[in-house]
Amino acid sequence: MNKSSSLQSISTLDRISDLPDPILCNILHSFPTKFAATTSVLSKRWRYLWLSVLALDFDSNDFNSCNRLLHSVMYSIMDNRRAITLPVHSFSFKDPSTDDYSNYQPVIDKIVDYVSQRGIQNLVLDGCLHLRCSMKLPVKLFSCRTLKVLKLNNYSGTLISDKVDLDLPSLKTLHLSKVSFFYDNLIKFLLSCPVLEDLELMKGFPKPYRCKDGSRRKDGSRMNFAALPNLIKARIPSKSFVPFSIVCKARILYVGKALKYTCWTQLPEFPNLTHLELHFGSVFVCPRWKWVHAMLELSPKLQSLIIRDDIDAFQRYTDKFWKIPSIVPECLLSQLKTCCIRGFRGINYFLIKFVKYIIENSKVLDTMEIHTKFRDLEAKQGLLKKLSSCERGSATYKLLL
Repeated sequence: MNKSSSLQSISTLDRISDLPDPILCNILHSFPTKFAATTSVLSKRWRYLWLSVLALDFDSNDFNSCNRLLHSVMYSIMDNRRAITLPVHSFSFKDPSTDDYSNYQPVIDKIVDYVSQRGIQNLVLDGCLHLRCSMKLPVKLFSCRTLKVLKLNNYSGTLISDKVDLDLPSLKTLHLSKVSFFYDNLIKFLLSCPVLEDLELMKGFPKPYRCKDGSRRKDGSRMNFAALPNLIKARIPSKSFVPFSIVCKARILYVGKALKYTCWTQLPEFPNLTHLELHFGSVFVCPRWKWVHAMLELSPKLQSLIIRDDIDAFQRYTDKFWKIPSIVPECLLSQLKTCCIRGFRGINYFLIKFVKYIIENSKVLDTMEIHTKFRDLEAKQGLLKKLSSCERGSATYKLLL
């Protein structure tokens, strides 16, 4: 290869440096901040370019130690190396495995203070599990008007006084995992998000402090909470104590294991609900199928129903009080298309009774799917025979076992 062709090859390889800054920053946006920072050694053209990226992503897996991680955060945003007027649209800080609480808490406080002044839209804070009870969320986080997505893991909610102005007018996605709140604070937090569309209180969500029922005032009267009007999807576990009245506008609803608290026995109407997933745990406050039927009556647009049944034989005793109701819910007559039962543990008379009720009364049902835990083929065939012989509400539905 001659000299001219070599120079041409080098020039071709470096064409990326000739791209405009916004395009280069958009490329760096897709990489962790540590990797983006390494481009500063390429040339003078790249030296400070990474500091103009509108997304910062720090992950402990990218660093040899927590101290290096914290130093990188300090170096990037706290030493004023970025332009003061430059916004931060996305910030992610994940899993610092540190025992030094004294160093970690000030960094979190500084992060929230910094990004809240720079138009933050997407914030992910993934804390250290064994420091969860010690790590407090800065109060300033709850009044960030530009925030659209907030995902928190392993934190203890701040005690929010009545003097604190909770205002999250732009928040559309809220995911909380292993985040502890006083009950009143959790409710105030949720109601400060008027345009919330996606709510997830994920597995491991602790029981809120000082909450016995979660739906009554001190004088014993029942509390009515305003519904989140724009909610599309809600995932609430058993220990969240979130009243159904707050999430009743959702189109998709997942209710976690152990539906056992009395604040969930008072059901509102679910006018928009099209997909419902229920997970029955080891304890339930009232007969399951009576409760499920009440949910069906209050969900006129329901099209998909999934039930996971983990309740043992002793807990099934309460089901004997369920009788086939005389009124068929509207959703069965015109909407329900798919029904799935998971965790079928045997020839349970009351579960079969409920399944037959769905088959016989669902006029537009396409699929009834049952996942069994039978080990022998004869038991499966017996169940199939029982269900196949019942009257069909929909002539075209398929039974999948």
